[in-house]
Amino acid sequence: MKNRILIPIFTLLFVICTAGSGKVTNAVNDFTIRKSIKSNVGVTFDNFVDQLFLACQLEHSGMKKAIFRKALVGYLNIKNKQLLQDNSILSVIDYSKASTEKRLWVIDLKEKKVLFHSLVAHGRKSGDNLAINFSNKLNSNMSSLGFYKTGKIYFGKHGKSLVLHGLDKNYNSNAEGRSVVIHAADYVCEDFIKTNGRLGRSHGCPAVSPEESDKIIQLLEGGSCLFIYHPDLKTARSEYLNEAAAIKYYSKLGNML
Repeated sequence: MKNRILIPIFTLLFVICTAGSGKVTNAVNDFTIRKSIKSNVGVTFDNFVDQLFLACQLEHSGMKKAIFRKALVGYLNIKNKQLLQDNSILSVIDYSKASTEKRLWVIDLKEKKVLFHSLVAHGRKSGDNLAINFSNKLNSNMSSLGFYKTGKIYFGKHGKSLVLHGLDKNYNSNAEGRSVVIHAADYVCEDFIKTNGRLGRSHGCPAVSPEESDKIIQLLEGGSCLFIYHPDLKTARSEYLNEAAAIKYYSKLGNML
């Protein structure tokens, strides 16, 4: 009689334990699947960056992949906030390079090619040949880092110029108040470098050569993304360098930029 009572109890306990084990197993499996999906999305984005970097032949022009990745992360996050027009142009300035080097890239992400690779000046108070100081303050005569949205063309004291809207509150929010724009400057040329050992410097504007300014300004007008980089730019201080958010947005887009 006792054995008859004990057998159903043991059976019941076995069923309960087995059921509980199944729930644990399912939970572990679900976690593993979610982790795998997240990992695969990350790998997909890594591949996308690598392929785009290679297709645009950016390494041959002296751009570092890590900087391009940051620029692309910012571009995606800004696009996700619907701050850009339907525009596949991404411009990058690397102020860690000397002014004697071509450190401006204008990239067509859709066509996967570099449209311009050019000289660009920095602010006179930022440094001589190397830019080492940056500011968002009025009358600082320094360059400002971070992400910008290009605005309208206007004609001012430097001729045809392009308005820049600073999007990074910790780095360039005063760009318009400081009249930081893209414009042509005679001191942005190889002859100036030969004579002075560096480019001339602006009041904080990313000035370009007169030979290329008209085409660059025309191309960038009206809602494209500009990223001005230097190691002083900290990921934690720029909301647009949130890589997780960019990857999430990218996973919705696929390869459609």
